[in-house]
Amino acid sequence: MALLTTRIAKHRRDSQRRGWLHRAAESGDLYMVRTLVNAGAKTNWNWSGFPIASPVYLAGKEGQPKVIELILSLQSDLIKFITSVDPSVLHACAYTGDLKLVMKILRAFKYPRRLCGHPSFRPRFYVPYEGVALIHAAAYGGNPCIIRQFAKRQVDLFALTRCRMTALHVAALKGHCHAIKLLVYYKVPIEAVDRLGRTAWSLAMGCGHFEAAQLLVKLGAKENVGYHNVSFSWDNLAGG
Repeated sequence: MALLTTRIAKHRRDSQRRGWLHRAAESGDLYMVRTLVNAGAKTNWNWSGFPIASPVYLAGKEGQPKVIELILSLQSDLIKFITSVDPSVLHACAYTGDLKLVMKILRAFKYPRRLCGHPSFRPRFYVPYEGVALIHAAAYGGNPCIIRQFAKRQVDLFALTRCRMTALHVAALKGHCHAIKLLVYYKVPIEAVDRLGRTAWSLAMGCGHFEAAQLLVKLGAKENVGYHNVSFSWDNLAGG
């Protein structure tokens, strides 16, 4: 009985420590992240209080590149962590728009660029995570250099989310004009509609990104009269 009580208490302390790591990563508290990881908190643990898997992924969603960099620096085996422990790490880095972080992950795998698009040479993190492909994460971050790097490595530029959004929809949602120009250059359909019938132009207008909407019109998008206001949430992106 005493042994069982001890195990329950240990599990409770461990669960609290893991939950705190998620909160610290999301808020960008570097000191707390370092303290908790050094105390044994698991960086790949899926806490039931959050819909997305790991502290790294949460930090990426909240635009905390320094937190991701810190967690990666504390890993003894970076490649094992990226591939088998937390395959969402490249998505998280792309969300932040931090090119240096993305290149650190890509260079950890010494695959030739011309072979990265072949399924037998493709790491696990190239596949969609939580319904979101790498190109959507890059479009959300808005860094055109990351989009170019993914294009060179034959990442699927035409992937759709669960609600049938293209990367151009995501860039329009966030109002990233440079990303919009580049995606149109890569022939991502400018008039594609999502599951609710919205184009990239209507999403840009609905989110109040009028400069992005004007740019889309210049690039060939049609102005749809029936656009409506869009309250952005992660359901808009992943369609979960």
